[in-house]
Amino acid sequence: GFGKTEVAMRAAFKAVDNGKQVAYLAPTTVLTRQHYLTFKERFEKYGVRVELLNRFVPVSLQKNIIEGLKKGYVDIVIGTHRFTTRVSLPMSGFCPRTSARNARAMCS
Repeated sequence: GFGKTEVAMRAAFKAVDNGKQVAYLAPTTVLTRQHYLTFKERFEKYGVRVELLNRFVPVSLQKNIIEGLKKGYVDIVIGTHRFTTRVSLPMSGFCPRTSARNARAMCS
């Protein structure tokens, strides 16, 4: 209700527009699906490839998505924290943020 998803979508689009890949994490599989549908609908007209990684995606499709991430074919991947243990992305723009107070120090 406060526009968090909208801000995240705009930031993701800006990152993709600048040649970066985006990993968008959500706390539940239901929320990942909702975000996936929202991102996909918004960005498909710009040619941005959005994929979903969660426990409901078949393993064979997960492997294809991960391969697409490694090769740079996937622009945005949306999933739960679980996929971070299975995927290693070369995202130089990625900064894990533990709190707003120390985010600037961590990403400098």
